[in-house]
Amino acid sequence: MEGGEKLARQKNLRIQMHDKLNSILKIGESRHEHKKIAKREALKNKETFNHAKTKYIHSVTTAENYRQSIENFTGWLKEKHQEIWSTKDLSNIDKSVAYEYLREREEKKQSAWTVSREMSALNKILELNLTKKEGGLSVRKREEIVRSRLDREHDRKFNAENYKEQIEFAKAFGLRRESFIKGDYRVKESSLFKDRETGRLYVSLIEKGGRYREAPCLEKYQSVMEGKYDVYERETFLNNGNVDKNVKNAYIEFYKQSDSDYLFDKYTNKIDNHAYRREYAQELYKQLINQKEEVNYDYRNEYDSEVVKQVSEALGHSRLDVTIDSYLK
Repeated sequence: MEGGEKLARQKNLRIQMHDKLNSILKIGESRHEHKKIAKREALKNKETFNHAKTKYIHSVTTAENYRQSIENFTGWLKEKHQEIWSTKDLSNIDKSVAYEYLREREEKKQSAWTVSREMSALNKILELNLTKKEGGLSVRKREEIVRSRLDREHDRKFNAENYKEQIEFAKAFGLRRESFIKGDYRVKESSLFKDRETGRLYVSLIEKGGRYREAPCLEKYQSVMEGKYDVYERETFLNNGNVDKNVKNAYIEFYKQSDSDYLFDKYTNKIDNHAYRREYAQELYKQLINQKEEVNYDYRNEYDSEVVKQVSEALGHSRLDVTIDSYLK
């Protein structure tokens, strides 16, 4: 009787998972500082330290996404596995149950982003170390879409309010379309970083042709981006726009180990993303020109070649004439 009363008083699994999430929230606290502490503890205990992961959650957006994942998972668990739900014991949720849930989500045509997010939530809260490979989950890629860069009527036929965050991000960093939802290295929170020396915000990208670059955030968007996303600190990898193979490989390894989520799960092809890249290029050019003490208009008699080169690197182009003709004019 006593055991039954004790079980009745125990919180259900949904509440326990939310409590576990609350216990690892560090909203507003530095991810970088927590990683330094974790690294010291790992070295002290002679344990392996993964610099791309943290046991805490520092982002409001990630916390909200994980709360929704808890609701989805526990609703499914109560319906499909009452024998586990009734125990009120989180330890009874093992890998096999988690993979069953994720495979069912995949079969119901949930986006690859959604499945990845829910797997991340279960890993963070239940510490199951789930992987798509082990669970037989697929990594879906969307079809590439080749579109005209001209302004067309159908480009305007979408609800911009549904893509407010994506559009703002495109304007802030000048991303190509592939970086939003279909690229192998589409943006995560861990793609964002602030340079330790200058305090400037960047996004690390691998886009067209596998080229690595670090695109600076426009000054007018930096405080907005820092307020919305969990930005960590590190030095820039690039040296005057140059990157070697080791730098690219280091970022790829960091990206794959990172436990942060993809930032976006949709980006309609009706959005004229090139228009935002063009706006970004023009704003960045003006910003860099204003920072120069002496401007030398020696490229086509209209543009400062040094600044055009910086804008080209930010956009992921190597030819200055392409940057001028397609973006600055």
